Amino acid sequence: MTTTRRAGAGVAIAAAIAVTSVLCGGLPAAAKDATPVSAAFTVDVSLSPRALARLTQLREGIVVSALYYGEATRAARKKADEMGQIALGDEKALLPATGGRAAIRGANFDPRKVDWVVDRKAMVNINVFTARRSDPNNLLSCDLFDDALTLAVAGPIPISCKLIEEH
Repeated sequence: MTTTRRAGAGVAIAAAIAVTSVLCGGLPAAAKDATPVSAAFTVDVSLSPRALARLTQLREGIVVSALYYGEATRAARKKADEMGQIALGDEKALLPATGGRAAIRGANFDPRKVDWVVDRKAMVNINVFTARRSDPNNLLSCDLFDDALTLAVAGPIPISCKLIEEH
């Protein structure tokens, strides 16, 4: 019974702290944060029939590139690039010539830099291109994703690709 009382008291204390926090200054920082706890997401890459045939014939690979960024706050402008953005990390995943699902783990995402971003809103740019095993040039024209990281995490993100020559 002693354990039950302590657990109940702990819950009551935690609830009192949460209520006091809300009454004395709003929600805790984690509740206000526009950035998800995890920066991991998946991308589903589909190919046109011609692209599938060509990449398979060439034994080419497909690269899914994710660039995390955000608009710099006024205080962090000196840390920003020439576009006024804070780089939050990047990651690449390799797929076979057939496409499929790429897992972006978020391993290189730097959550400490999110404090330098307006409204703590991390963005992600997803770009898909050939691995250039068989040709020095990219052979694919693919959809782009450039939006809030929260949307990517809610994914999977569908990306359709065709050969550049199909356009």
